[in-house]
Amino acid sequence: MKWHHWTIFGFGVWLMASPWILGFSKINLAAWNNVIVGLLAIILVLWNMEPPEE
Repeated sequence: MKWHHWTIFGFGVWLMASPWILGFSKINLAAWNNVIVGLLAIILVLWNMEPPEE
């Protein structure tokens, strides 16, 4: 993966973990929003990866 893929992957992981790290996991709508958007970012980055060159 290129560096920008790793950056977006890291942001996705951060979005998924941030409700518990920052302490707003009790706000269900905000927590679920972060988890879903983070997971979507990770899936899209993995889907957009270039195949290895042979």
